[in-house]
Amino acid sequence: MGKILLVDDDQSARVTLSIALKSAGFSVEIVDNGRKALQRLGEDSYEWVISDVNMPDLDGVELVRKIREQDHEIRIVLISAFRSPDEIQGLQIQGFLEKPINVRKLYAILRNEPVSEEEEFAPRINRTSSEFLHEEDRRSKDPEIIQFKDEMEKQEFEKMSFNVYELLEKKVEERTQELLEKQRNLEDAYYELRKTKRYLENLIDASPNCIISTDIEMGILSCNTAAEETFGYTRDELLGQSMAALRAPEAEEMSHEIYARTLEAGSWTGEIAGRRRDGEVFPLSLVTSRVVDEEGRIIAILEMSREITEEKKMEQQLLYAEKLSVLGQLAPKIAHEINNPLHVISANAQLGLMVIDDKEKVRSCLHKVFNETDRIEHLTRQLMDVARPTELNIRELSVVDLLENALLFLRDVGEIKRLEVHKEYSERLPKIHADQAQMEQVFRNLILNASQAMEESAEKCLTVAVRPAEDSDFIEVLISDTGCGIPEEYREQIFEPFFTTKKVGKGNGLGMPIIRGIVQRHQGRIEVESEVGAGSTFHIFLRVNCSGRADPLSAGTHHGRMPDAGEEKVGAGIGWNRE
Repeated sequence: MGKILLVDDDQSARVTLSIALKSAGFSVEIVDNGRKALQRLGEDSYEWVISDVNMPDLDGVELVRKIREQDHEIRIVLISAFRSPDEIQGLQIQGFLEKPINVRKLYAILRNEPVSEEEEFAPRINRTSSEFLHEEDRRSKDPEIIQFKDEMEKQEFEKMSFNVYELLEKKVEERTQELLEKQRNLEDAYYELRKTKRYLENLIDASPNCIISTDIEMGILSCNTAAEETFGYTRDELLGQSMAALRAPEAEEMSHEIYARTLEAGSWTGEIAGRRRDGEVFPLSLVTSRVVDEEGRIIAILEMSREITEEKKMEQQLLYAEKLSVLGQLAPKIAHEINNPLHVISANAQLGLMVIDDKEKVRSCLHKVFNETDRIEHLTRQLMDVARPTELNIRELSVVDLLENALLFLRDVGEIKRLEVHKEYSERLPKIHADQAQMEQVFRNLILNASQAMEESAEKCLTVAVRPAEDSDFIEVLISDTGCGIPEEYREQIFEPFFTTKKVGKGNGLGMPIIRGIVQRHQGRIEVESEVGAGSTFHIFLRVNCSGRADPLSAGTHHGRMPDAGEEKVGAGIGWNRE
């Protein structure tokens, strides 16, 4: 069905008839006067024009005449609240309807269907009857008759409007039900979201660990109760603050590096110094991870941390106990290293007494005595340094210096004098952030284990190497021996606490777990390769200090990658008889 242009200055009649036509499937556009109708007809094409006759400025009759001057094909229906005026006679129109409109008759005209006799002749009968009435009679009609006619017209209008209002009511009711259903769904979803939000908040608050989310600029977005209690701030005080307020001043640079690594790699695990509201500094175990949205954009950083003050105290005690254990194992060799210079001192003292009159010989004896006492003093000082309890002190260190200190100590106490030691240090190695005492303890214990693994080997070769790792964020330390090797069934157990194969008094089963713990706390890892009867190699990967200066070294050129299976390896590793 083609489009209909509806023209009527009465808004109520215009809207009501438009709804009725649209509900019957017609496409309708409406205007409120004849001028606008002519303008619209010039802009678009229509099949029908339905126009009221009585309109200001340009009425329906004049509108028809102007339309016919331009278009003889378009079909026109006129409607009027009054009887048909003489002016419509001779107009080229397809229909004329009186108000109130008989909608069924209008539908029939528009669809080119036959009109029933009742609908066809009713207007004519009305018009013919009216012709028998004189003008004076019409003016003087009984008011009751006029009222009756008004009532009849009202009923006709209501009858015509009934379907329209019924349709409107039905559509409004359907739409209302849809909106109510959507509202119920939204309310249910909102309730579930609030329920889930409360559950997650309670879950996070129940955690004993500090949970803090920040933006990528380190501004705090949210936190849990544990964070309030640990750092001494209220939640309102924490929100909006920078994470720098919760870090020790010396950890500020490290904190920025942690965030950079988290944004780049997705997560970070390690330890950092925290700071309470009162300024107290304390150790934290920290895990960070980045949070992304459904499009992969980073929207937050999540921090989970835990105060480890008590663990650190216990750790220091355990490290100290392990130091004393190592010294206990070295006691016979230490005694030997002290006795040797004492014998020299005693012999030279006796010789000096025998040649007391020979000044040159006495002078020579005294020089030897002084040299040996210096040797004893140096050894005693080293023993005291090793045995002294130390506080954790993270600073920039050279791995080569740490290895050299460990080798020097074990040489001075006589542990590696019988070994052939090979050193392979790459040039310009970056430095690391580490605790000197702990890292030297790692290297001492590994070298000591290597030495003990070679006690019954014909070839006693110790290889110590440092080189860049395949991952540029790490450097690799290798400590190899040509000892007895580690049986395959024990390789997974050597890092377990209290596992040892040494004789009673030779080890307590804590050395290797402590070594691994220290390495991991320095964000590194330790791996082992071994072959029974050929020896073992320990690989220690330590994270470099990116901002540190490189070590200018002149040494070998082993450039760091892990050897592939079947390749010849540097040395053969540390023995499985470990502490």
